Parts: sequence; structure tokens; C-alpha cells
Amino acid sequence: MSPLKSKSLSAALLLAALLLPCRAEVKPHALFSDNAVLQQGTDVPVWGAAREGEKVTVSIAGQEASTVAKAGKWLVRLKNIAPGGPYTMTLRGDNEITLSNLLVGEVWVCSGQSNMERQVGLRQGQQPLKNCEQEVAAANYPQLRHFKVKQTTADTPLSEVTGTWEVCSPQ
Repeated sequence: MSPLKSKSLSAALLLAALLLPCRAEVKPHALFSDNAVLQQGTDVPVWGAAREGEKVTVSIAGQEASTVAKAGKWLVRLKNIAPGGPYTMTLRGDNEITLSNLLVGEVWVCSGQSNMERQVGLRQGQQPLKNCEQEVAAANYPQLRHFKVKQTTADTPLSEVTGTWEVCSPQ
């Protein structure tokens, strides 16, 4: 290909890329992911990020709530959802996300102490917990969930976290 054709092709591709509409995908906060537990007995807030002005719709258990993203953020409130599950939640905007294996029950927040992250098994410099091998082998409680937050150092409070919901199992 001649240098002139190559430059013309590059310019055309750049122009086409610039003319494509900017697209931001609907994204829930990290707390809303597969295996999550939603609080029972109250309205349930669900929030996340999206393109400015994008309509966001959240559906679960036969109900639906919509809003429009402002300043790149959105929030909907779902009416009290019956305890139990598993439920599937769908988030729709420019894209669609499906979250599965959600439960509605009691959510307890525990934080602040270094011993809160103690694992059942052995760690260097720690005494083993009593019967840890038997406890791990018997740990098949699929309705017990744990949101494991990635350790992060920050000088100011953060509005975002990185973490995943884990189902209690021997693994």
C-alpha cells in the first residue's frame, strides 16, 4: 500500500472512531454481583455507574424500578423483597447485566479489626483453630455468604470497593 493510501486509511479510521457515540455501560456497585445477599424487611437500594442521562432499569422478583443517571451515578429503591431466593436481578441501560443466585435475608456488616479476616486454616505464626480440617470439610452452607473486600490503603474514605460475594463451601 502506498504511503498516501496508508495515511488516508488511518485518517478515515480515526475520523470514524471519533464520530462513534461515546458509550458507557451500566455498572452496578461491587456489592451487587452474583451470590449477593440483599437485606430483608426493608426497601432495597441498588446503585452504580452509567453514562450521564442514561436510563437504568433494575428488575427482580416481579418488580422493576427505573431512573436516569446523573453525574455518572444512579440509584433505585426496590420495594421490600420476600426473604429467600435464589433470585435473578437484571440491570438494563445501554447494556444488560444479569446477576444470579441472589438471596434476601439478614446482612451483617463486620469490620475494623485485623482478627476479622482470620482464616479457618493455618497461617504462618498462628495457632490452628480446633478441628479446622473437619470444619472446612463440613462447611457446606450455600445460604451463608461473605463479601470479601480487597484490602486497600487510602488517605480518605472511598466510595468504591473491590470485592466478591463468596458462598460458604469446603472450597
